[in-house]
Amino acid sequence: MLNAIKYSEELEKAGFTRDEAEASVKILVAVMNENFATKSDLSELTVALRSEMKELGTELRSEMKELSIELRSEIKELGTELRSDMKEIRTELKSDIREVRSELKSDIRELTHRFETSAKELEYKLTIKLGAMLTIAIGAMATLNHLSH
Repeated sequence: MLNAIKYSEELEKAGFTRDEAEASVKILVAVMNENFATKSDLSELTVALRSEMKELGTELRSEMKELSIELRSEIKELGTELRSDMKEIRTELKSDIREVRSELKSDIRELTHRFETSAKELEYKLTIKLGAMLTIAIGAMATLNHLSH
């Protein structure tokens, strides 16, 4: 990292005394030791970071597993609710269909009764009119017969 002897020699060449150069080197080494990371420091930091990353990975996997279990449970519950709702709707629709069928059958019976009643009334009216026509025809024939003799 720092070649203290070479640095000291360079300071002496620049005009520092031997004591000044050594003091400057000592101060610089102290500052560097205090503020600069060594390979050992970096190695320890790397080990610590790897350990924290491994721990974080384990925590994240655990949380993801819990979340997965929770979501599957919610999906299963939602499926159950949907099936129940569909069953209820199916029951309501069947009931509505039965009610509509019953109403249609009732309407058909009423219309059939009205038709039969109207048909009978029409039959009676036609019978009366036919009888009246026959009576008129017989009267006309009798009149014609009487006039021709």
